[in-house]
Amino acid sequence: MPKKLSAEQVERYSTGYGSPYFAPDEVLMLLAWLNTQGLFVQSMEAVEVIEPGVNEPGRIDLSILGLDGEEDWEAHKDVERANQLAEAKLKRALECQYPVKVQIWLAHE
Repeated sequence: MPKKLSAEQVERYSTGYGSPYFAPDEVLMLLAWLNTQGLFVQSMEAVEVIEPGVNEPGRIDLSILGLDGEEDWEAHKDVERANQLAEAKLKRALECQYPVKVQIWLAHE
């Protein structure tokens, strides 16, 4: 994944389609650019790949859904805070026993 996105990618990732799945480190490389563009990771779905295509359980603890209390409930009101939350969860994903892949949805400040 490049360290920045095209206008078409930003538009697509800001719709219900979201992004394709990426490795956490790919999204980590993108966060600084998102901050400069006034973009943030509004939602993120993480799955742990235990057996590709067969056993890929969702990881709510590594996702950003806006449903899990104070940690991310208000994060969408501040671009840097939202991307810091994404950064923390992506770094935790890198420490998992099995590979994690994430899908992101973007929003503008």
